[in-house]
Amino acid sequence: MPNLNDLIHEIDWMPIDMPRFPYPADLFNPKFDHSHSWKFDRLTTKSDQRYAPTSLDPELHDRFPLLESWLRHLPYSSLRYVKINFQREPVRPHRDFSKPDLDPELYTNNLSNEPCGYRVLIRGQRNKLYIIRDGEKIYPTMPDDTDVYVLRQTDTLHGVDDDPGRAVLYAHIEIDPDLNRALLARSHRKYGQFALFRA
Repeated sequence: MPNLNDLIHEIDWMPIDMPRFPYPADLFNPKFDHSHSWKFDRLTTKSDQRYAPTSLDPELHDRFPLLESWLRHLPYSSLRYVKINFQREPVRPHRDFSKPDLDPELYTNNLSNEPCGYRVLIRGQRNKLYIIRDGEKIYPTMPDDTDVYVLRQTDTLHGVDDDPGRAVLYAHIEIDPDLNRALLARSHRKYGQFALFRA
């Protein structure tokens, strides 16, 4: 029988026991990006280095006074890149940490603390995200009482079927291992029956 830490490390996808995101999608201002399936509104300050430590954009403090305290529910030691994605076409299968060579230290941190790709379904259907297993699409079940989920962002191949206007908060963070284990353990106790494990 595996211990809880080993079990948690094998999770591919799981709902997370966190408060709902405090703002509706309509309050954000997505910008078009030709290279992606999403438009997005960046919430953290911009850096020349893709994965550099960053902070919440100061211009957002007055518009979204609850945002900073909500972000503290995430198990991070530093924010790297937080944005809200707005879907404009089906999202092809991909892995989220796409350029590990740009920050090997952050990649090692994320890899050793998987699952750690925290996402929030702010608007959209709960049955459109899928995980690829042996070439097949597996659709996880997102319960109605949370809008937060986690997936393995270093290696889990996943995508999203057509869901126009879907809005998802994407958080790329440097993980605090103790906070991450505690949040995953608490979420597993509540949502373990919904979790998908690595094949």
